[in-house]
Amino acid sequence: MKCYLFVAAFFALAGTVSLHAQDALMNAATCGTITPGKGAKPKPGQDVILHATILDAQGKSIFSTREMGVAMHNQIGKGTDAEAKAFDEVYQKMQKGGVYRVEMPKKVLNDGFPYKNTVAGETMVFNFELIDVKAAQPSGTDLIAGIAEKEGAEAAKERFDALQTKNTENYAFYEWDMNMAGYQLLGKEKKEEAVAVFEMTTQLYPKSYNAYDSLGDGYLEAGDVEQAKAAFEKALKLNPNYVSSREKLSKL
Repeated sequence: MKCYLFVAAFFALAGTVSLHAQDALMNAATCGTITPGKGAKPKPGQDVILHATILDAQGKSIFSTREMGVAMHNQIGKGTDAEAKAFDEVYQKMQKGGVYRVEMPKKVLNDGFPYKNTVAGETMVFNFELIDVKAAQPSGTDLIAGIAEKEGAEAAKERFDALQTKNTENYAFYEWDMNMAGYQLLGKEKKEEAVAVFEMTTQLYPKSYNAYDSLGDGYLEAGDVEQAKAAFEKALKLNPNYVSSREKLSKL
């Protein structure tokens, strides 16, 4: 499943919750606490791991990272545009273990932000569960995706394989980042390179049904229908209830 760079959060809580600690952020977003966290607050330069949900105007979930089985990963301060800065401010109001509701004016969001043009109103609503806060590590995804784009799939594979044996610089590979990098390469018509990145993701996360679903997307874009079928079937073997792969497979 496609997971482009955007922010959302965890699963819908059962029952009625009251929001509190409402804060105005950058005159853009409001952040309300659903369940207080008890852990660390994120700081600039740190990595945050979150589960996310985008809600429609009726409060119904229209996207959930839990359904994908992949937690989001972001580094505070890495993005430099208005959208990234606004969400960075949001993150820094959270505490590990907490659940939060964020309302973000659409004008802050980039034009390509998912669901921006399909959700009614002037704001988008997100729920976030801050799972973890940790010291940032060098991005293995940035390294490999950069090599793939500039030098090709084989060079990227060679560097990736070398890092699996010896990773002295402590490069980190997050599934969310790898998945996103694969789709970004597809968007640049780097199909062979995208497939290579998706294959690496399944190597890193062999039990991830979403990783195989994305690999299937890559094979389809590259024109390899049989490999795409095999990838979607693998995703369904890992999670028989995964709607994304089932729908795609039914069309092949």
